Formats: sequence, C-alpha cells, structure tokens
Amino acid sequence: MPSLPNTGEYQELIREGDYYRLSNPFQDNFAAWMVVSDDRSKALVSVIRLTAEANPPAAYVTLKGMEEDAFYRGKNYRKSISGSCTYGGWNTASCRGERI
Repeated sequence: MPSLPNTGEYQELIREGDYYRLSNPFQDNFAAWMVVSDDRSKALVSVIRLTAEANPPAAYVTLKGMEEDAFYRGKNYRKSISGSCTYGGWNTASCRGERI
C-alpha cells in the first residue's frame, strides 16, 4: 500500500504553483490535476481513479506547464518524464500505486 505524501514537503508548491486540471471527471473514469512551480523545476501530478474496475484501460493525461526540453525525475519512480509529454500524453498506468 503506497504511503501518502508528506504534504509539508509540497506545501509551498501547492500554495504558490500554477494549477492545471488535466481531465474532466464528468467524462473520464479518473480525475487528474497537477501543480507546477513558477520556475518550472518541480511538478506534482495527482491521478485518482473514480471507480474500481478489473483490468482498467490505460489512462493518458497531457501534462501542462512543463519545460518541453527538460526531463523530470520522480520520487519513488524509476523513469524520467519528459516535458514533451505535453504533446503525446503520459500513461498513468506506468506508476500505478506509486507517487512520483
């Protein structure tokens, strides 16, 4: 079971960053949003499945507000995420049960 993030660690980012809604929870089976720091060096992405289902289809979200030519490394996440995910989308199944 993944642990909840230490909100104190992200408090300034959440309070001062730019907020983006990444999905429409009334149309999709998930809700996704992100917060990006003013200097674009940090981002916090949250994706929540709204209903439980066996073997759900992949959910892609288009990340916003990131530097296109930068790579972002996540906490507890083995891969780097490219800022170019602003175009092709990011498969949220790649981090199922984790926080990045």
